[in-house]
Amino acid sequence: MIEFVKGNFFDFDADIRVNTVNCVGVMGAGVALAFKKKYPDMFKLYAKECKKGLIRPGIPSVWESDDMFSKEIQIINFPTKDHWRNPSKYEYVEDGLKWLSEYLKQIKHSVITLPALGCGHGGLDWLKVKKLIESYLSDSQHKILVFEPDSSKKAGKIESSIIEDDKLLAQESITTITIKSADYPDRLRLFTEKNLYLFNSNNINIKSYDISLISSSKPNSHEIEFVKKLVNYCKFNRLSILFGSSAFDKKMAFEAAKKGIVVGVFMPTGIFKSAQKANANANLTCLTLLSIGNPFDSFDRKAYMPSVLSRLFLAEKAVFTTNRLEWVAKQAKHINKCASRFYYTDIQALSEKDALAIEKFSAVKVKIKDDIIELN
Repeated sequence: MIEFVKGNFFDFDADIRVNTVNCVGVMGAGVALAFKKKYPDMFKLYAKECKKGLIRPGIPSVWESDDMFSKEIQIINFPTKDHWRNPSKYEYVEDGLKWLSEYLKQIKHSVITLPALGCGHGGLDWLKVKKLIESYLSDSQHKILVFEPDSSKKAGKIESSIIEDDKLLAQESITTITIKSADYPDRLRLFTEKNLYLFNSNNINIKSYDISLISSSKPNSHEIEFVKKLVNYCKFNRLSILFGSSAFDKKMAFEAAKKGIVVGVFMPTGIFKSAQKANANANLTCLTLLSIGNPFDSFDRKAYMPSVLSRLFLAEKAVFTTNRLEWVAKQAKHINKCASRFYYTDIQALSEKDALAIEKFSAVKVKIKDDIIELN
């Protein structure tokens, strides 16, 4: 499945990223420069392979991260030109796409990011290249995100805008933690390589939480009562708790923070405005805001599921109070890498599909004894 998109390549999670290159070992502009800065080890191997004559048009190379503590990622260095001084050629793009089409048939279902091959500094016509991409990849079972030419042209220039954004974020005490930082949570590395935005009004360095709550967006009275018991359980046992960003979750997070519980709220996007509001409230000293989504966007539907999965990866225990659980099975590829223990409740009746979905991950039913929650 091909989807044409715009934006920064690295704002999209992917299993495989295609990088357009020349064959002389130089990554000096556009897409290639952005990749060189983000994956320096990949660049070292690419330069060596070019020196040995191993990378030629129609013969891309594959670099794979070997860090067992991070999300697995492959970079395909895809030649669109011989020398960086020369323009790209359509035959090079077509030969590379033939190779890529065959390569993708050999691997499991993945998300792939693909730039506008040769259309940035390479000078090729986008409409012609687009037809070639569709011709060779439209029948692929993978999810292929194809970035339009503007994204390729701006790729090497994103650093200055990032610096300006970081200045704005710093004004609201929001820290940007990159995947290369020692402060990046080890658990989160297994799921994503996106920047983590962190607002912490009390300078608490949180790398994981004891409990993550996965609740309904509009809970009924039984679920609300259960979540209140869970908050009291955390207070009594001095446990930290991570909430989502629904109106209900935020309300419970604020109540928990006022009780002195170490609380996190993981947001899909828009941490900047939420931090502004939190800065104006002196009663939220135990509250941390986290996000891997665009800090300035008000809402992005595509960022919702990554934020939920991030909460699972960041917690020792995940408690599902929602009865909508079918999505868990659909996200098995990611969740299977998660080391958290899962718990669910029967405060709302589960359908057969929902029950089967959560049981696949060895989830344990929450026990309540004498009106007190037990998470063993």
